[in-house]
Amino acid sequence: MDSSATATWTRGIALAGLWAIALPPAAAGDAQPPQTQLSSPAADAKLIDALRKKGVRLETGQITAWFSPKAMPREDMNVLVDRLGKGVAALEAFLHTPRRWQESRPRRVEYFFDDGPFFIPHATVSGQVLIPMTRLREGQAPILHETTHALLSPPQGRRPLAWLTEGLAAYVAKSVAAQTGIEEGDRFELGDVPELDSKCAAGLSSDPGPKILPFIGAPGNLPVLYAMEPALVVRRVFYGCSASFTKYLIGRLGLERVVDVLPEDDPHKTLEALAGATMASLRSSWMESIGAKTPR
Repeated sequence: MDSSATATWTRGIALAGLWAIALPPAAAGDAQPPQTQLSSPAADAKLIDALRKKGVRLETGQITAWFSPKAMPREDMNVLVDRLGKGVAALEAFLHTPRRWQESRPRRVEYFFDDGPFFIPHATVSGQVLIPMTRLREGQAPILHETTHALLSPPQGRRPLAWLTEGLAAYVAKSVAAQTGIEEGDRFELGDVPELDSKCAAGLSSDPGPKILPFIGAPGNLPVLYAMEPALVVRRVFYGCSASFTKYLIGRLGLERVVDVLPEDDPHKTLEALAGATMASLRSSWMESIGAKTPR
């Protein structure tokens, strides 16, 4: 590594609160082929097993982090693990976890930072957060978002509708980032919490808007969410509008009431009972409040 790269790296480490540690770029020969589909449970198990056998393990508080052996210097692993611990503590304070429908003891979170072929960052239903080093190097690792999924995974590993889980994770991650100064990766360019509504309104007025709106606050999941690019634009609008609608519901019902519908068999029915309004009415009121229109 040349002196300028070393200086950039060192300056990055000194920036408190950032997930990205200004890691040097991967060597030219290390380029990995693009992922063509989302990770499967079998692929996750294989990655986790490999890192547990040959990776570097660090632990603090209620988190354990595993790293590919050459992912970064050991001192930088220590810096990142310290930040992970602070991030988990901040999320738990914001969400008041564990919730009444979870085990009474705080959930342990395991992180896996892999320097192999790229994959989409995600959390398993067992509270394991998988992050590709590519995203960390780019400063686009959604660590608070994925940790929210890990902390709020319902019993038996069942997850409800995508708009609710993704909207809640996006809203919580951005809220905690704003409160703590922890910088969160924003791959979909959703902006900060105050920007969610305007960006959603703009997205709904774009060509994909009419195809996405029926899946916000309604049954069913948008199939294209489970594909790779060119679905990026669709996911950007879906995630942003899911977060905007979730923000609206939280403003009306309170954060804890919305969080506690996650394990319900029919979250929509519970939300309607809490709000005293149908989901269709809630969606109409939300769209009016953000000035959203869809193309005719």
